[in-house]
Amino acid sequence: LQVIISLLTMLAIALAGHITPYDLELDFNNQGLASEFKLYFSLENGLAVNNYGRFVWPYDLGFTNTWTEHGTWGLVSAKCADPDIIYAVEIRRSDVPAEVADFVYYVRFTDDEPGTFRALDPDQIYMLKFTALATPATNGILGPIQLSTVSGGGEVGDTDYITYDLNPIFQYLEITPAPPASLIASFSSSSTYQNDIARSNYAV
Repeated sequence: LQVIISLLTMLAIALAGHITPYDLELDFNNQGLASEFKLYFSLENGLAVNNYGRFVWPYDLGFTNTWTEHGTWGLVSAKCADPDIIYAVEIRRSDVPAEVADFVYYVRFTDDEPGTFRALDPDQIYMLKFTALATPATNGILGPIQLSTVSGGGEVGDTDYITYDLNPIFQYLEITPAPPASLIASFSSSSTYQNDIARSNYAV
């Protein structure tokens, strides 16, 4: 039975549409600092109102398993531009038994009204922006980030959700070491002349 379930799961993934990545922007690339992310993408099949986004991250973002507003989303008029109109986005960590050991998160694209949501059209470029509650504890090449659209919202019983669109390698993160806590600057001059103009010394 387990083999049959696995084969059906693989078939569902194989039949899923594609998510086209356009860009991934960060506020900082540093370990301990990166917290704001912008994902630009388009969907092959679109997304109905009562369905969800799903992404797998290479580390813990700090989100809980309760739907909470953590960012915004919107349709962009040009590649990698910010949307003219934005809506709130809700994110929660997965409660699906097979996913709890990983960093799997679900997304609801709201209509800015409590309990109301919007559909995403196919072949349009959208931006998903969120602010994580935790920053990366390591540096290097982290990933891949996986992005999909699904019928389930990460509840315990959502074990047989449908995958509509999928990109298992949406993007990687390149996280650099944390910057030093202090900066030391030194200056030297090859001239023996002195500048005697008033107030010629300035704080650096």
